[in-house]
Amino acid sequence: LVTAAPPAAMSSAVGANGSIGGAEAAAAAAAVAAATSGTTSGGAEVPQEATAKMLRAFMHSHLRQDLIESILTALSRSQFMYVSAARRVAKACADEAEAPGNLSSLGVSADLILSIERAFAPVAGQGTCNYQALSACCAELAEE
Repeated sequence: LVTAAPPAAMSSAVGANGSIGGAEAAAAAAAVAAATSGTTSGGAEVPQEATAKMLRAFMHSHLRQDLIESILTALSRSQFMYVSAARRVAKACADEAEAPGNLSSLGVSADLILSIERAFAPVAGQGTCNYQALSACCAELAEE
């Protein structure tokens, strides 16, 4: 067993669409650091399996955020144009069946689309990509 922050501390750090940003990222990082270091933060004991699951969720969310930044950067000349790029992604993702082709026509590389499909699958790397979640995450990051 590892002594760490209660799992609720991690779940409150992850946004509704699976993204982590700003204060949420700091809270998640603190919870993961406490969980992996074995220090106490609430006195609750968490099994190592639960700690590993929290860490995987944190890393998956961080991967998603990195991919979204890559998309917005590829579709924008500057950060000031992220909102416009996010709107184009939303339009491209409106029809889930056509989304990969639509993203490709916007200029998103095939490798990035493959990474997106893995990161936005219901179970990391497996299943059908949730392009609506991708669209929502892009809009959220663009507004920050």
